Amino acid sequence: MDVPALDATDRRVVQTEWCSRRPGISKAELDSQHRSWLEGAENQTNFIGWAIIHPRLGQANAPGEFFHFFIYDSIGSLMADEEWIANGGGMEGVEDYYTNFVECNGPSVWSGSLAQTP
Repeated sequence: MDVPALDATDRRVVQTEWCSRRPGISKAELDSQHRSWLEGAENQTNFIGWAIIHPRLGQANAPGEFFHFFIYDSIGSLMADEEWIANGGGMEGVEDYYTNFVECNGPSVWSGSLAQTP
C-alpha cells in the first residue's frame, strides 16, 4: 500500500474481481503466486492500494471465494496499468494466473470519493 498516496486524496477508482481457486490449488500456493506477482510488478504498476478480500459475513451467495481489490487515484492510473497489461509485458503473468490458478468473473470498476475518513 502506498499510504502517502492514499492519504493525499479522497478520490478513488476501485477495481474488483471475484475469483475462486482452480481445483487442486491450495491457499498457500495462491498466496505464493500473489506475493510473487506483486514483487515482479512492483515498479511497473500504478495502483496505490491492493488487497485480497475473503468475505466472511453476509456473503452467502458470493460469486467467488475471494476478490481482488485494486485502488487507483485516477482513471488515468488504471488505464496506464491496462496499457502495461496489453502492451508492456503484463499479459504473460495475467494469462498464467487465470489459466493455472483461478477462475474469475472479470473486473468491475467504480469511481468516486471517500465520504468519511477516520
